[in-house]
Amino acid sequence: MKFRSVLSIITAIAFLMALNGCGSSKKGVSGRKEITEPFQSAEYYSGTEYFKAVGQGTSPNLSMSKEIAETDAQENLASEIQAKVKSVAERYRQQRNISKNSEFNQKMEQLTRTVVDETLNSAKVFDRKTFQESDGEYTHYIAIRMPVDPLKRNLEDRISRDQKLRQDFEKEKFEETFNSELKEYKKEQKRGYN
Repeated sequence: MKFRSVLSIITAIAFLMALNGCGSSKKGVSGRKEITEPFQSAEYYSGTEYFKAVGQGTSPNLSMSKEIAETDAQENLASEIQAKVKSVAERYRQQRNISKNSEFNQKMEQLTRTVVDETLNSAKVFDRKTFQESDGEYTHYIAIRMPVDPLKRNLEDRISRDQKLRQDFEKEKFEETFNSELKEYKKEQKRGYN
């Protein structure tokens, strides 16, 4: 009889310890710490005046971490601009009822890549931060921006010089579509912050 009582007590203690162990793992999950990276607020995202991008680089060498971050930011900026211009071109094509079989989209993509490559030189750094990690490596964050207007003018100029694109090009309509798309993009980003 005593043996059963002792066994019951040991089983109850084991059960309580197991329950307590499960509780502590829940605390571990709920006790997580969120890490906020720099440059995540609205001022670091593209709008109607600037295309913006953020890059990050980590390296044991400070200079290399900066180079990696700058390259990352430029790639992010180029990708964002190409996506936006592609969206503008698609909307413009639909508004102007340009045939889907036309070369318009292909020509616009090629033109966009060329213009973006040329225009990326005008991107400027407007913020940067560097951290030294516990292992001694450096993590560098960089925020760059490029004015929208020079890109838009360069695109319009290139379109008007291309014989096939010029046939379907109406500068005012393209500019209206471009500005509308950027305003919508800015609204989408603002919704993301709320």
